[in-house]
Amino acid sequence: MLFNSIKHSSINGNSLIFKTLAKSRNFSSTIKCQNINLVTPKDQLPYFIQRTQFKSLPIYTEFRNNGSRKLTMIRKVEGNIGLLKSELDKIFGSENVVIKKINNSIVIKGICVREVRQFLTKKGF
Repeated sequence: MLFNSIKHSSINGNSLIFKTLAKSRNFSSTIKCQNINLVTPKDQLPYFIQRTQFKSLPIYTEFRNNGSRKLTMIRKVEGNIGLLKSELDKIFGSENVVIKKINNSIVIKGICVREVRQFLTKKGF
């Protein structure tokens, strides 16, 4: 299918007409996938975890007291942080999960980055 489009623009008061002739093509990068659900977790769940600028989940390991206290931190939590805590309580135990409301994060005792990442990935983050 061919289509013509004419664009008018003005440079220094002179009117220039650009005529482009474009042809519709199907490339592997532009093939449309069917049956894609475009609903984000932010629309479904009452909480949301924003990704970092490098598009990874904000899950970090911290060592305190000269390495004797190991913690896993989930940062950038928005929305109902209490519901996320209750879901993590079922996995890690309620005594191991603490909410830090000052910086909207959750702290879990122990190194459990892999388990938290799998949990959040299953949720759609």
